[in-house]
Amino acid sequence: MRDKLQTFLLIVLSFLATILMLMLWYTPQKEDYYLEQLEQVISEDDLRKLINVDAVLLSYKGEEQIYYYDVDDLLRSKAKAIAMAMIDYRELIKISSKDYLANYEQDFIEFNFDNAMSAEQFLILMSGKNQEFDLPFAQIDKLLLNESISDSIFIKSKTDYFKISSASFPAISASELSSIKSSPALFKHNCYYPSEALLNFRAISAARELLLDNEREVKILARKVFGSQLDFVQELIDIHGSKVMLYGYGEKALKLSPDGKIYYTQNINSKIKRKSDFYSDLMLAINMIEQLSSVNKENLFLVKVENISEDSAKGFVFHFSYRINNYLVSGQNDDVGVKVEILAGQLKSFSSLILRSEAMQLRSAKSGVKSIVEDSGLNELQSVRALYLVREEVLAPVYCLETEFERYYYSALDYNLIYQEKK
Repeated sequence: MRDKLQTFLLIVLSFLATILMLMLWYTPQKEDYYLEQLEQVISEDDLRKLINVDAVLLSYKGEEQIYYYDVDDLLRSKAKAIAMAMIDYRELIKISSKDYLANYEQDFIEFNFDNAMSAEQFLILMSGKNQEFDLPFAQIDKLLLNESISDSIFIKSKTDYFKISSASFPAISASELSSIKSSPALFKHNCYYPSEALLNFRAISAARELLLDNEREVKILARKVFGSQLDFVQELIDIHGSKVMLYGYGEKALKLSPDGKIYYTQNINSKIKRKSDFYSDLMLAINMIEQLSSVNKENLFLVKVENISEDSAKGFVFHFSYRINNYLVSGQNDDVGVKVEILAGQLKSFSSLILRSEAMQLRSAKSGVKSIVEDSGLNELQSVRALYLVREEVLAPVYCLETEFERYYYSALDYNLIYQEKK
């Protein structure tokens, strides 16, 4: 009898042990974390902050035309009304370049954009909503408001020009033009930079977002993409010293480079059906950035959008850069920032190289950008912009001078030319 009882207890214990083992293998732990592929909720204002205004050309009371910078707030204040007027317009006609340039003889403000995206995508950002636009132009390079033609907006798209009239169009007033014109100027030499914008422009000590020797941060990131069950994750070091982590048979892969670059890719699940359009995919991309990097959505801006397709699935590749202290952060090889690939409404790949500022601020930049411009000897200067250039472990303040074909980066600390590149 005792032998039978022992045998029964052994069977019961074996069964319970099997059940517990299955629960450990297949039940997510409380600390488990998986990427939530959900659309991010973004305010209309934050969506408009993704727009990068390259420069603003302004003329008031017949004075010389001057380029302005860091006046994005003016566009944002009118962005929604501009977008809505392009849906409910009274008239949309193609005009000649001569008709467009006739605006330059009056009081006007012209926004210049350097966004590689379609006109519809651009206007979705302007409106802050997922709208449909039926427009005869593919992109918006310039957008002009004439103070004396209050019911119209003028568009330059590649080599074509358009005039859009709407009763609901937000006119630019003489007082708004005067307000910008009367702002304290750092210099006037074809270009203008508000002096107050440079008060916090200084070299900053920086750190790579993720270093391989920081095992704690590496493990946190790995759990975000693979979950807490890391027993099924294979690890190896490639010939370049990068750590590569593979899940299953390569369904998911995470690569961490010695220079701090993060690259993650995963297979698309054909069984998951999600809505896929520019707006929805952009929300998902921003959600991935907030989960996998330290950059807040308020500091992002959209540099470029690419349309992609694979078999019958379609999607987008979003290229983002980011700001620190409201200044763009740039790298010499265009690898600083974030790239997110969304296909069939799902994340396909994510790559980033982010430097975050440390508490320590180093030398202050000089405010002699006028000297740089005048001593550069550059003809037909198109743009002057203050930005941070990644140089080893420092975010260096520089002035970027642009001509039609090249960019020149001058140190804001000693005015020396750091490097130049083709546009």
